Amino acid sequence: MASNFMPPSEPEPIPLPDRFAKIKRNLIACKEKAVADSFYRLLRQLRKEANHIAASGSDIIPTIDYFDIHDESKAAPFKKALQKRGVAVVRRVIPPNVALSWKEETQDYLRHNPHTKGSPAHDPQLYELYWSPGQIRARADSRLLEAQRFAMSAWHSSSEDALISSDHPVAYADRLIMRHPGDNTSLGTTGPPHIAGGSVERWERDGYGRAGTYNKIFQGRWEEHDPWDSSARLGATTDLYNGAGSCSMFRMFQGWLSLSTIAPGGGGGGSLLACCPMLQLTTAYLLLRPFFSPRRGPDHFSTPDNPNPSPYNLNNDTSSSNPAAAFLHENNWNLRVVQNSVLHGAIPGYIQELTAALHPHLRLPTTMVSLPHINPGDYVIWHPDLVTAADPIHLGLSPGPQTQTQTRTQPQPHDASVLLYVPACPLTATNALYLARQRRAFLLGLPAPDFEANNSSYIRGGRGGGGFASKGEKHHAGRPGVQDVCDAGGEEGLRSMGLSPWDEDERERAVMGAGRSGGADGDGNTRNGSRAEEVERELLRLASGILFPDRFDAMYRKGTKRP
Repeated sequence: MASNFMPPSEPEPIPLPDRFAKIKRNLIACKEKAVADSFYRLLRQLRKEANHIAASGSDIIPTIDYFDIHDESKAAPFKKALQKRGVAVVRRVIPPNVALSWKEETQDYLRHNPHTKGSPAHDPQLYELYWSPGQIRARADSRLLEAQRFAMSAWHSSSEDALISSDHPVAYADRLIMRHPGDNTSLGTTGPPHIAGGSVERWERDGYGRAGTYNKIFQGRWEEHDPWDSSARLGATTDLYNGAGSCSMFRMFQGWLSLSTIAPGGGGGGSLLACCPMLQLTTAYLLLRPFFSPRRGPDHFSTPDNPNPSPYNLNNDTSSSNPAAAFLHENNWNLRVVQNSVLHGAIPGYIQELTAALHPHLRLPTTMVSLPHINPGDYVIWHPDLVTAADPIHLGLSPGPQTQTQTRTQPQPHDASVLLYVPACPLTATNALYLARQRRAFLLGLPAPDFEANNSSYIRGGRGGGGFASKGEKHHAGRPGVQDVCDAGGEEGLRSMGLSPWDEDERERAVMGAGRSGGADGDGNTRNGSRAEEVERELLRLASGILFPDRFDAMYRKGTKRP
């Protein structure tokens, strides 16, 4: 939402309260040399990787066909690329004709309920819908759940006792976008490049520090930082300031399912999503950038031929004679002797923003790449720490799916692109607690819990004033119910929505469905099988007890087992 973002970016970072200077000092105390050396290594690696991404464009984003996810010869290199890039496309998860039928259902649902609220008010495209038929079918669909299990297997846990299961995906109800070709309107999801999941919390002891998520980076060992360790996320607090757009569930991936054909961006916009596909490097740079400052600013490196050197547009010329390269070179950057309170692009209560001015080494104008060509039924996923932004202008294509050998048709003005936000969330105790609240909202036709505040003052005239209040879908014609979830996904779909308890004896069935052994991490290593099974049984009992306390509490107090 527009209210997630800070006021329009200033060329200089915004100072925060003095306590943040102390936080910065404490983070690197007695490790100053190690942190400085690691930053210089990082800048050298960023220089190489940024050139590679700028030359590769959308081709750098890994893709795999849904029908190949159990073929280890194709799945293994895909997972390796996913772990490096942090973003991927799983193609044909939903058959194109089925995806297009869901699109028609979604459009019909909106036509039959014209009072549905959305943004912008004069031409709604980001809709406050959570329980439309297409969304319900997608979340419960066995193929999408299987694709989520496959994607989440790229994660692992460094703790054998971590109560988390990627074999049991749970649904997180989010909204949908219906965006028209040629649109350049500022939607709720647009804004500068950003990272979800808080901002200043990444540096705070009571935020991500509770789980030690980024400890290796602050110790000067960013190469050892593992963004795919789920146990380093479970204890983190991602929202200390009741920020707009915060997510109460742990999402291993943000994602959306396309119900339309969408062109790549490239030059004229189009894919609706751009990303910076160097996950580990951008995370380390974001966190270390506030500790460093340039010895000399860009103006110092100006020449008669280049009076205003752009520090983030090198055109792949990284030689010392290039003024921009000289500004970005590690020899021009020092660890600050006295740390200030600035955390570049971070303000309490707002999303983490990144800009070319504040984060010049990322070279965002050239490293933010659009998605490749997307067809109906393709599932796009990205890591929660990935830098993303919405493409400014959307070029939709005609409804039918296309292959690489087909000639792409010209945009049809009447064909809006429909995207369903469908993140991939594992089963955890915290996620089960949220699922209980979300289930109530589903049964009553209310907005999903994380979006309740949005619906009382949503889209406040962009950045304040003149909004509207949404009553949810309580009175929407054609709103699906529990039977519709069952019809769409059976018992597995019901469980993902918190409508049916898990059976710990069915663990093997879920594992076989994912085509791997329980406890496997992204490199194929496995935890102790008996311990993994014991932990998973404990989690399933706990989650079922949270969601169905009347049925389970008495049984487990007596030590009996559900029949």
